[in-house]
Parts: sequence; C-alpha cells; structure tokens
Amino acid sequence: MFDVWSTLQSGGRKAINLLEYSVASIHLEILFGYLVTEYRNQPTARRAIALYDGFCAPGAPGRIDAPAALPTRNLSLAHATGRIREHLREVEAYNAQQPETPMAVSFPGRHLFDAVHTVLRAGDHPVIRAISETYDPALSPVENLPGGRRSAAQRLFVERVWRPQLRPVLVRSGFPRIASIG
Repeated sequence: MFDVWSTLQSGGRKAINLLEYSVASIHLEILFGYLVTEYRNQPTARRAIALYDGFCAPGAPGRIDAPAALPTRNLSLAHATGRIREHLREVEAYNAQQPETPMAVSFPGRHLFDAVHTVLRAGDHPVIRAISETYDPALSPVENLPGGRRSAAQRLFVERVWRPQLRPVLVRSGFPRIASIG
C-alpha cells in the first residue's frame, strides 16, 4: 500500500508526481494536505484566505471531500477566516491612509486547518485510501489515471479551473512551489 503522506513529506520527484496526479485526477485532498503543511511552516493571512477560498468554502473551485470539517456542517473555519479577512482589510485600509507608519498584519494560527487535515489523514478517508491502494509511484502521474490518460472532465478542470484560477491565486498568496504543478 502506497503511503501518500510520507511521500509528500519526503519531497523530491515522487512528491511532485503525486501532486501532479492530485491535480490531474481532480483529487485535490492530497494537494490540500501538502499546502496545509506548508501553511503551518509559515502561516500568513493571504495563505489562509487562499486555502479557504480555494478548497474549503462552499462553492470553492477545488472543494475537497471533508464535509464534516467544512462549512456548511462546521462553520468554525468560515468564522476564523472571516476574521482574518476582516483584519487584512483593516490593515490595508490603515496602511493606505498612514503609509509612513504601516501596521503589520498579524499572523493567523498555524493550526487553523488542522481539523480538516485530520479528517484527510484519518485512515478511512475514501479518496486517500483509494489512492493509497491504486497509485503506483513507478508510473507517471497521467499513467496512474484510469486508462492511462486524462478524461475530458480532467482536461477541462486543469485548463479552466486549475491553471487560470486556483494555481495563480495560490502562487500569489505565498505558495510558489505550486507554480510548476499542472
């Protein structure tokens, strides 16, 4: 059985291929788990908002499968990111009016996404379990897809959601390593 999380932690080509597979297969739970680890290492308001808006918010373009930990069933993350968003607006407004004495943005908690991450890392998460059982690190990301190629829906996701919407926001928000994925 393939260990998704230790592969991401070890880094290198195998981790990059796994992230490529995550995007190509539209199983963004793996990518989100990787980004949460990056977020914990350097939490910023912009990163928190990008993760929430991209993967956790109702209607998010890359909404992950963790309904018990996400809005509308669990509103704690929505409330926390709402406070972060409001703080960021206040700081930006203040700094626009007082450029000579700028106010710094306070750092959000590094454990903001832990409840969601815990759901994904639980051994019974269906998406992660299925990938652990079927993913072959000896194959390319595309070769790991059913039939060894992208479906029309997967191509559309990459071309119309990942590349123009999600990836640029994530890179601008402080996740530069994602620029080469997908």
